[in-house]
This record gives sequence, structure tokens and C-alpha cells, in this order.
Amino acid sequence: MLPLNDRLSVEDLKTSLPTVSWDRLQGSGVLLRPPADQLLDQLWNAHITDSPYRIPEELPDQTYEEGAVTRVLVNRYERDRAARAASIAYHGTTCRVCGFNFEAQYGELGRDFVHVHHIREISVLGPGYQVDPKRDLIPLCANCHAMAHRTTPAQTPSQLRRRLRSARSATRGPV
Repeated sequence: MLPLNDRLSVEDLKTSLPTVSWDRLQGSGVLLRPPADQLLDQLWNAHITDSPYRIPEELPDQTYEEGAVTRVLVNRYERDRAARAASIAYHGTTCRVCGFNFEAQYGELGRDFVHVHHIREISVLGPGYQVDPKRDLIPLCANCHAMAHRTTPAQTPSQLRRRLRSARSATRGPV
């Protein structure tokens, strides 16, 4: 199934295939005879050229080489394990954006697992900053943590919650 915005518009169909009555299609569909069937195939193939959606048969036979080793020099900001533990002791292990809890989903495997996010980015704090585990750190699931850091500066938890609510209501559609 494709998203609604990835369909051919009725206007394009009417222009490209004027011999088909696109306004009066039956629920069971319409049989297209040559050359209309071939024209529709061409129109659809042109439409999906830029689409990320493909059935497996349409994917190119291609492999990709991965695993080469490269050496990278980066800055690593030290974190205090005690601050992380204190934040979890205070906030718990449920994501403060989406409510996901690893233990609830994965049982024992997920116990005590959660990412801990610096509300103020650690890269801008500077050396010597005293982290308050209650105010400066919050638990986020891996997905929300990754989404927080998709922008610079990072998204705040309230910005992420608004995005998540907006996305959820958009996918539900009218009730």
C-alpha cells in the first residue's frame, strides 16, 4: 500500500488517458485495453521513478560493500555514571517523550535500560559544569534520543512531544 500522496492524480490520468472515464470507476475496477493499459504502465513507471516505494522485484540486483576500517579522531565529552544513575533513580526508565519502557516491552532484557539525555547539550556546557541529574538529565528511548539530536541545537523534550502528537494525529486522520 502506498501513502495517499504517492498516487497518480485524477487530473493526470484524465490528461494522459482521455479515453478512460476516470470519474465513473466501478468498485471492482475497469478493464483497460491496449493501448490504454500500456500508457497507464508508462505513466505509473514515470511516477514511481522518484518514489522510495518498490516491490522486491523492482529493486536492482546490487550489493554494497561495508565493514572497511577507518580511523576517526573526535571529541568525546566525559559523562559521569553516577549522574546517570541518579537521573534514573529520580526519573525512572520510561521515555519522557513517548512513554516507551524497555522492561515493559522486552521483560528482563530491557530492565534498567534507557538512554539519558542532556537537556542542555553537553558540548556547550564546558568543563567544570555541575550537572543536576533532576534538572539537566532525562530518560529517553533510543528513538526519541536519536530524533532529539537530528537537529542542531537538539530538539527539546517538549518540541519532540509536540511533533509526536502532531504526527500521531496526522496518521489517524479524521475521526
